[in-house]
Amino acid sequence: MDLKGLSVEIEQYIGEEPRFFSDILRKFINQPYRDILLAWSIIREKDVLKRDEEGHYLIYGENFIQI
Repeated sequence: MDLKGLSVEIEQYIGEEPRFFSDILRKFINQPYRDILLAWSIIREKDVLKRDEEGHYLIYGENFIQI
């Protein structure tokens, strides 16, 4: 899977409900860790990540496109 596609999948996964980063790692365990981090960087650059009071990541903002 290319990095852009992986970033979209991660974004959609977080968009379903707030997630810890460890949840993301478990969900995408078959992807190389480096690819997950690079996809994470793509998401961070879009400025759509926020964290709740418990530390879960969630997606917000006008840059988030839900498919």
